[in-house]
Amino acid sequence: MPLTYSRKRVAAFLNELGTLEELDFGYPHSREALEHIRTKFDTHLGYMNGLTPDHDPDTVRSACTSTLTSLFTYLPLVGFIVRSTESRNAFEVYAPLLRLAQRFLGSNTKLVLSSEWDYSPYTYFAVPLLPNFVFIGLPAPESSNPLLIPLAGHELGHSIWHDRGLAGMYSSRIDDHVATTIKDGWDECAKFFPNIHKDTISNDFRTTRWTWSQASTWAAQQTEETFCDFVGVRLFGEAYLHSFAYLFAPSQEGSRPPGYPSMKARAQNLMKAAKDYLFGVPDEYRDKFDDLELDGEQRETFLLSVADKALGSVVDDLIESAREVVGDGALDGADDDIKRIEKTFRDWMVPANKPKSLACIINAAWNLFHDDELWKDNNVDDRDRALQELVLKNIEVLEIDHRLGGTGL
Repeated sequence: MPLTYSRKRVAAFLNELGTLEELDFGYPHSREALEHIRTKFDTHLGYMNGLTPDHDPDTVRSACTSTLTSLFTYLPLVGFIVRSTESRNAFEVYAPLLRLAQRFLGSNTKLVLSSEWDYSPYTYFAVPLLPNFVFIGLPAPESSNPLLIPLAGHELGHSIWHDRGLAGMYSSRIDDHVATTIKDGWDECAKFFPNIHKDTISNDFRTTRWTWSQASTWAAQQTEETFCDFVGVRLFGEAYLHSFAYLFAPSQEGSRPPGYPSMKARAQNLMKAAKDYLFGVPDEYRDKFDDLELDGEQRETFLLSVADKALGSVVDDLIESAREVVGDGALDGADDDIKRIEKTFRDWMVPANKPKSLACIINAAWNLFHDDELWKDNNVDDRDRALQELVLKNIEVLEIDHRLGGTGL
């Protein structure tokens, strides 16, 4: 009976894929992703159709388990791909973002840009069936807002982190720092682990690793998130800080997610990276954010404080890693171009000719966004929407210039 169920589940999924393939895709990579998924499930169904009651029961059960696991894995991804066809998405930004992805991950990289029914931007990466695909989703209410495109830089950072194997570069250092911090704060640690001796705490002593492994795991997660923030800053400069604050300040209610730095620490790190990269920092930026407490036991609070210190020990190196990965930024020497785009928008409400980069356009737009006097005498009904539309038009100009042989990034 499980085999019958499995066959019918896969057949229903394939029928749905057939319907979805009739959608109008704005760019080919979404369709290609669906085709890859269809091929996988065609193979699943063909294999199960070849099974009979005479086959080994464990073999049959394993096949059923594998297909059910695949359904759980790929159905949300198919939904993501379908949402990439919706008109709420800013299709104008697709080509520049694809070039960014290919610049860091290789020319065969494919991009699916979509909306997500999760307020936080999201990425699928290292999908086994789709190793060359990058999936980036922005929250549906904001997916047409080009001023938030810098947040895609953070999501792209996750793919870079895994593609370059950067976790391995930092893992032993994090472990060493966590173990050292545990020993340095042994009086507090001993309250939670009274049967452990201080001298047995080390990165190499596996029998006591369980006492601090949670702190190391949280620190590793925070390290990746911080690197991704720095990639966003390196790519988009001050616009990344504005985008981050727009979406997340001051904070959510509830408890702090331990896999992320505290909001104020995250803001402080963003400010540090921006200054190191010679970008501007919004006034009183850190004060825009509130911290949340970890809703857990005292032991977890202690381990989180250890994780926070471990992250602090590698922030400078993460700033340098992001600099090395991104290289020369699209904003290097771009102040004049940003001012020129800003003036064109303000004075004429038309796209600027030959913009240097996507980052220049977005930074000019954020400067105008914060100008309360913008277009007050122009009878503009919805100033913010007009600015967004102007940005999208200028991104189209950027793409046309690129295709005609320009250097716009």
